[in-house]
Amino acid sequence: MRKGERAFFLSEYNDSIVYIQTSFEIFISDFVKKYYEINKLLDSEKIKDILDCGYKNIINDHLLKIIEKLNLEYKEEIINCVSKYKDDYYPMRNKIVHEGKSYKERDAEEFKEIVSNAVRLITYGMHKATNDSFVSYFTTYNILSEELDIESIKDKYTIP
Repeated sequence: MRKGERAFFLSEYNDSIVYIQTSFEIFISDFVKKYYEINKLLDSEKIKDILDCGYKNIINDHLLKIIEKLNLEYKEEIINCVSKYKDDYYPMRNKIVHEGKSYKERDAEEFKEIVSNAVRLITYGMHKATNDSFVSYFTTYNILSEELDIESIKDKYTIP
């Protein structure tokens, strides 16, 4: 994420989007992998198969279902945020890489914001979740800023 923020600061907006996308993909993949490993739900070969099946499949078939299963606080907002990212923002990375599309500052800012919001909502939800081995692992390595205005983030993804 830091490389993406640095690229944004240097007005390298496409690089910013690609770096931030990469960091979010790692965050999601690690979340899914550790959930299955720590809870001993799948063997390492099956986990590898899941992680190799494609990013959108990891989101749809695993991340969003895990969020539901964990019953995280603001789970609906998390799902809305991640779904909006997947549908509206993830394609930006592919357009950069495969079509050479160029994005402006506003685009990169919005991309950075939705990814940050998704990470913040998930992290907040995990810190409020019923403690188990996976929650304990996650909250040990993913800190939650006390200055975070989670209500304003949540409100962006609440569907009336």
